[in-house]
Amino acid sequence: MQTGQYNLTKVIVLTEGFLFVVALIWGYYINVNPFALISFNLKDILLAFAACLLLITINFISIRYLSKYINFFEIIKKSFTRVSNVFQDTNWYQAIIIGLISGTAEELFFRGILQEQFGIIFASLIFGLFHISDKETVNYGIYTVVVGFYLGGLYILTGNLLVPLLVHVINNILAIPYIKHYNKNL
Repeated sequence: MQTGQYNLTKVIVLTEGFLFVVALIWGYYINVNPFALISFNLKDILLAFAACLLLITINFISIRYLSKYINFFEIIKKSFTRVSNVFQDTNWYQAIIIGLISGTAEELFFRGILQEQFGIIFASLIFGLFHISDKETVNYGIYTVVVGFYLGGLYILTGNLLVPLLVHVINNILAIPYIKHYNKNL
């Protein structure tokens, strides 16, 4: 593992680990155990895989095709290109670690805590803000608000935090290899 990628993985694990701890502490104080919102059943697991396939397809169409015709998606594509440089040397092991930790921590916090306490609108807005790193990623943050509504809607629909959690984890794990492929084909 290259030093830069090791450091990237470490920063992501620490950041998301901190978010995980915040979710647990916040949950304790508001009397919400986000793990109690998760139930394992085949129907919801299959729904999560189908919902993830839909999300990945929408992401692909947005970046690959809509960016040619709609300025909003062109700006998101530019943000995506910047991110692709960060993950260029990330291997599958790192992608799995990053995807598992980020998807789990973010869903426990944004859907399991914030959405439970403040509702889907607030949770989705904060989720979008969490994904803005500078002025060039504002449109990506707006797009992420929409994704937050999608994940939050899945949680409302099923009442099972496992569904958005699996969608988020799988999406993040698969996004890194796609980003690497995408960057090589620019």
